[in-house]
Amino acid sequence: MEVLLGNRPVFASTDLDEVRDEVARVFCPHRLDLTGAASLLSARFNSVQLGSVRISYLDYGGDVRIEPGDLGTFFLVMIPLAGRSLIRSGGHELATAGLASPTQHLDMRWAAGTPKLIVKFERTAVERSLEHLLGEPLDRPVVFDLGVDLTAGWARAWRGMADLIVRKAEHDDGLTAQPLAVAHLEKALLTSLLTMQPSNYRERLTAPRPPVLPKVVRRAPEFIEQHAHLPITTEDVARAVAVSGRSLQEGFRAHLGRTPMAQLREVRLTKVHEELAAGDPARHTVTARLNAPALSVDQRVKMPAWLDEVERLGGKLVIHDVTPEDLETYAAQHDLVLVAAGKGEIASLFERDAARSPYSTPQRALAVTYVNGLTPRPEHSAVCFNLLPGVGEYFVFPALTHSGPCEIMVFEGVPGGPMDCWGDAQGPAEHLARSRHVLERFFPWEAERCSGIELTDAGGVLTGRFSPTVRRPVAVLPSGAPVLGVADVVVLNDPITGQGSNNAAKCAAAYLQAILERGDQPFDAAWMRQTFDRFWAQARHVTRWTNALPAPAEPHHVAILGAASQVPEIASRFVNGFDDPADFAERFLDADKAGAYLDRVAS
Repeated sequence: MEVLLGNRPVFASTDLDEVRDEVARVFCPHRLDLTGAASLLSARFNSVQLGSVRISYLDYGGDVRIEPGDLGTFFLVMIPLAGRSLIRSGGHELATAGLASPTQHLDMRWAAGTPKLIVKFERTAVERSLEHLLGEPLDRPVVFDLGVDLTAGWARAWRGMADLIVRKAEHDDGLTAQPLAVAHLEKALLTSLLTMQPSNYRERLTAPRPPVLPKVVRRAPEFIEQHAHLPITTEDVARAVAVSGRSLQEGFRAHLGRTPMAQLREVRLTKVHEELAAGDPARHTVTARLNAPALSVDQRVKMPAWLDEVERLGGKLVIHDVTPEDLETYAAQHDLVLVAAGKGEIASLFERDAARSPYSTPQRALAVTYVNGLTPRPEHSAVCFNLLPGVGEYFVFPALTHSGPCEIMVFEGVPGGPMDCWGDAQGPAEHLARSRHVLERFFPWEAERCSGIELTDAGGVLTGRFSPTVRRPVAVLPSGAPVLGVADVVVLNDPITGQGSNNAAKCAAAYLQAILERGDQPFDAAWMRQTFDRFWAQARHVTRWTNALPAPAEPHHVAILGAASQVPEIASRFVNGFDDPADFAERFLDADKAGAYLDRVAS
């Protein structure tokens, strides 16, 4: 069983009294008795604080009885990860996930091997949020229904948010250091519970309420404008104008046709756009020459050439939609079957490697535009990479397509943000117009080069989104025959770092070398895994770097980029890291190594 939050340990102990005392420090004094073999007691407790919410992993190892009585100052959502348990509270009992309220006597039995994910909410935070939603003081303690079905509906999504926090905390990616992210996640967890989980206030929460007066709606945008730089929530705005959160929401919809948070996003984006338009991009630019030439060739050009070369060398080319049944035939006829399916459905034969795949949803909305007529850069051709936190990224680079030289424009929008705008584009012409609009709004210095652009051809546009995924390299067919995944089948990264073709080429080279070294020995599953591990030794750096870019920037990332804009040596090393991302592990992805690197250069 995987231990969650392993990098956030509180304690591990086999002493009953120590276990009781340490758990009580985080929660409250309680009765803790062994109900089985004492030798099984091997408690482990990991925990992370997120505003007024604490998420913990707790496993006693052995059979125990835990009786806190009334929790008093907090609520607990308890999610069993394995094993069996019994929860009694408020005259009810259950053996699944439970939500314990502070004024309801709590008594539990956990069997050996029953680790739990526990989400603790401070009572004051829950009551304050509920008062804001109602717009009036509470007249009795909040009591939720004990049972929570985390397998369906809103509760399944709620569990997904909790799992997201766990994953981020496990990877130390700085989420808890981002006030905006913390505030929004805390609010989402609390509000979902209050509005969706049955409680003694549910009926009042769902009752219709009159919208606020236009005067209040006018005051709220003023507050938002003045405080947009802070991690404010709907409740903060409602408190400032002395109404309930629900009334404010309904007032905004009735009079402005949007929500308070939509208004906040618009204000923030407007401020960003004004700062960009007024600023000098050169002050925020990292510029350096590549140590070796870079090449980008349209796949519609290079793939046919490669297929011709396969046939010239004696290979047989068959154009056919491959099914799992076809793979069985190929495995019976050949010594080795390699599966290169890109994002095709057959890739699903390969199991997702959760430990190496921190994201379960797409991190960017993608769009590609092939154009001619882009005004050349005065110095030399180059890859131009632009990052706008909270909005997305844009990069453009020279390439070769079937009609000759061109420029490829790549847009990466934060899902749900203003650059996530491609789904309703009707046809290539509208796609090109949308590309211009995005550049004019968010990257005006790039838009200046686009006055004469046109599409290379009607097929020169692409949109989509996918979840970055690392899969286990070997799929075993029903017959027992193993097949080996190649490139995107096993390591599918977001194109934000432009490493897709590089990864595929390096994977092919690693596999070829392993095949030649194998000689007459069989290509069994063990060899396949070892071969992938050879590729992964290189690809893991690409994956870690690529997964880091969509996340909020860490302070050491900002420090590196700031120094690179001033120091040519740092700029050169950063730019050439695109050719060998393993170098980023030494001074970009690790805060301590980044600091040491900057100190060395400065000295």
